[in-house]
Amino acid sequence: MDFNLAYIEPDFTGESATPFDQAYMRALFAYGFARARVGYPWAKSPPNLGESPTAAG
Repeated sequence: MDFNLAYIEPDFTGESATPFDQAYMRALFAYGFARARVGYPWAKSPPNLGESPTAAG
């Protein structure tokens, strides 16, 4: 079975002021949409899986 994962990377700096913050959700959608438009490279494992705690930083 193949595994593909898209996730929010650390370069997304938006912050939610309240639960269901509409401006935050729109910014998050725009971030994902922009990444998809340029051909987002699917991750084949969750981030930092298999790294030692010191390597993750």
